[in-house]
Amino acid sequence: MNALRTEGLYKLVETKELAISAGGFQGAYVQKEFDRGEDRSFYNLWLVTADGREQPVRLTRGLRNDRCPMWSSDGKQIAFLSDRSDEIEVYQLKQRNVLKEKTNQPKSQIWILDLNRGGEARQITYCPEGVQIEYAEPLK
Repeated sequence: MNALRTEGLYKLVETKELAISAGGFQGAYVQKEFDRGEDRSFYNLWLVTADGREQPVRLTRGLRNDRCPMWSSDGKQIAFLSDRSDEIEVYQLKQRNVLKEKTNQPKSQIWILDLNRGGEARQITYCPEGVQIEYAEPLK
């Protein structure tokens, strides 16, 4: 048996937060990866078919944290939380006179991906304190 070396740790991925579309034909999930150059982890969204006949498709990319995918009722859009600091977000935050924390770290906001039209995700919330998701206790 081969031992896992430090180099191998950067190749590990973690899959979590699966959200199934209303029709049950697709799923969106979060994949945690590592970037050795930046020495940090990040989360991106992926799309997979329920029957597994097609390879998963990466929906987002980059050293950001995209998480908590949620489908629209018609299955055409996915909402998610992201702490990305794209130029559009920076510009819109400045326009609203909203300041980031002194650490200059972006706060999680809600973004929407339109799966039919494609293109970049668009930001729909501009909360200075960011958006948090609280999970309810399971029903007993």
